[in-house]
Formats: sequence, structure tokens, C-alpha cells
Amino acid sequence: MSTAGTLPAMDVSVSSLVRRSMADVAAHAIDVRTASEWQPHVLGRRVPLGFEVVDYDPSSHIILRSEQGPVAFEATYSWVPQGTWTRVTLRQTGDAPGVGLAASILEKALAKAMGKNLARLVELLEQPAA
Repeated sequence: MSTAGTLPAMDVSVSSLVRRSMADVAAHAIDVRTASEWQPHVLGRRVPLGFEVVDYDPSSHIILRSEQGPVAFEATYSWVPQGTWTRVTLRQTGDAPGVGLAASILEKALAKAMGKNLARLVELLEQPAA
């Protein structure tokens, strides 16, 4: 996403194994009806973001882009089978004009929030069916 003269660029990833099939993980990760259950917050607050689907392959990933808010970013949710489990990776890249030296602080906060979101996704996917 970075363009010449736009600094700083951020790139944050978190990953986890899930005890579910890739098809189950993909179906839940892209379901807009369940999104608020596992990714309700960005940096500790509810943020209404408009996303554009940039790329989607149900066998591997979805890439979303948002130009709203103070940080324009892309979010990539990917899933890869590992035996009977699935590795899920959440990655956000973006430009934060005007953030300057606070970029590293913002990246750490974003990584923490993404880690919580991913942990919640794993919890939801691994809970026994009701």
C-alpha cells in the first residue's frame, strides 16, 4: 500500500493453529454475520469501517481494503491446511500519514488487538457445537 512519500508503512501479522478444517475456518472468517463476534474492536474501540473486497479465493484467503479513518489499510485473512488443522493468519498493512514516530506504538497496539481477535476466532471455532 505504501507509495513514495507516504510514511510510515505498517505491516502487522498474527497467526494461530485451529483444530478445524480449512473449509470451516474459511466459512466463519468471511461470514459478515459472525465478524463482530471475533473482531469487534480496533485498538480498543468500535470503529465502523467500510471495506472493499480486493481479492478472494475460498481455498486460501480474502483481502479487504479500507480507506476510511485515519489509517488506510489492507487486511488479509488467510488459511492453510496443516494436517486436520488449519493455520490462520491475519495481516494488516497500511499507511499512517501524520503518525510519524508513533508508528511503532500504533503497530504494537494493533498487533495486540489482532492477537485478541484471532484468539477469539480460535475460541469460537473450537467450541463444541450446541
